[in-house]
Order: sequence, then structure tokens, then C-alpha cells
Amino acid sequence: MLITLRSIFLGVDDTDRRILLYLFRDGRISLHRISKVTRIDYSTIKYRFKYLRERGILRGFQLYVNPAFFGLRRVFLLSSESIPRLANMAIEFRCIEGPTLYEFACGSKQELNDLCSKYQNTILECWLPSRIRSEKISRFDYEIIKALNSDPRAPNPVIAKVLKVPTKQVKKHIEFLYSNNYIRVFPDTQIDGSSLPMFTLISMRPLHVRSLLLNNLVWEYRDKKKGFSCAAPMVYRV
Repeated sequence: MLITLRSIFLGVDDTDRRILLYLFRDGRISLHRISKVTRIDYSTIKYRFKYLRERGILRGFQLYVNPAFFGLRRVFLLSSESIPRLANMAIEFRCIEGPTLYEFACGSKQELNDLCSKYQNTILECWLPSRIRSEKISRFDYEIIKALNSDPRAPNPVIAKVLKVPTKQVKKHIEFLYSNNYIRVFPDTQIDGSSLPMFTLISMRPLHVRSLLLNNLVWEYRDKKKGFSCAAPMVYRV
């Protein structure tokens, strides 16, 4: 499934932007949690969430699964031109102006080389993350992902009931998948307006950038030498 992160939202106010920002950080965050961290009454958060859904601004949620979970090679490309949607495209972060950031999953080194060769005239930067896959991945983790694919925001107790296991077991495995960057849940949004600008920052000092943008990050990739951060500035009133 292709997850598209874009850079603008349609017709929303400060409260709506705060809700959307927290949903981009973690698409599984509960409305009660959003109410607590924003200090906005729960009934208001619940009403605004429903409002965003009814207006089609928030169309739903999508599960992102890191290709490394399946043992596939990953490549991030920064392209000066738009790349047609391909079956192995996992992430697209399209900015209003400038280059677009993509993540692809490749089954072999040859497939990866063919991809880079095909778009060599438009590629500005390329990252090849190390192929690290935890040996702790279990069959139950696949069951969790299958359940989340059906309903990315399903509460842990609901997933536990479907899989007929204790809620603590579900919670433990979801935390494992999140902590190892194997899964993320993103909101599917309509983005014809420009209320919450988002940007991509590429740096040779990714850890330093992360410390500066920690409260604004919605997506990132980094290693010891280079990385990128997709973030949304705090443009609303506190």
C-alpha cells in the first residue's frame, strides 16, 4: 500500500491543525490522549475529529509497513521530478515546491540498480539503509499487522479479542513493531488548502536536526552520516 505524505491541509483552524499534527505523529493516538496533551476538552476533540471526517478532510487511516520487516531492500530517493506510482513505492512526500522524497522496496540488488538507473537524470540524493531485520519477529507480529491493515486505529483490546489473546500481549507486540520502526499509521487527508505547511529537511547532521525538530517531526530517516526529517512547524496558537 502506498502512503502519500503531502504538505497542505484544507480549511482547518488552530484546533483542527493540532489534531491533525498529533495524528500525523501517531495515527493510533487516542482522542483522549490528544485531549490531554493539547489541554482541549475531550468533547471538543471528539466533535472536531468527527467534523474532519464528515467534511472529507480526514478520509481515514493507512498502515505503513517498513519493507525491511519482510526482508526487502529499502532505498530513499530525492527526485527533482515526479516519479509515476509504482507497485514497489512505499512512501511519497510531495512538497509544494522543490524535489519529492520517495521510499521504494526492492526484492534484489538488481531491482534496486535498475530503479536508480531508470531515474538517474532526476535523482538528486539517494540513501540505502542497512538491511537490519530483528530476529525477534514472530508469526504473531504478522497477525498483528494483518489486523492493523484491516483497521489501523483498532484499540488493543479489540485486536486482542479478534486474535483471542490477552490485551497485554497485543500491546507488547505493537510496541515492539513501533520501537523498531516496522510500522506507522498515517492519516489519509485531503490537502487542497494550505493551513499546516510541512517540509522536508535533509542534513549531514541528522541527530542535531532531530533535536531541533523533535516536537515537529512526523517522519524521519537517519543514520550516522546523513538523514532527512519531514516536519510541520507549530503555526497554531498555543
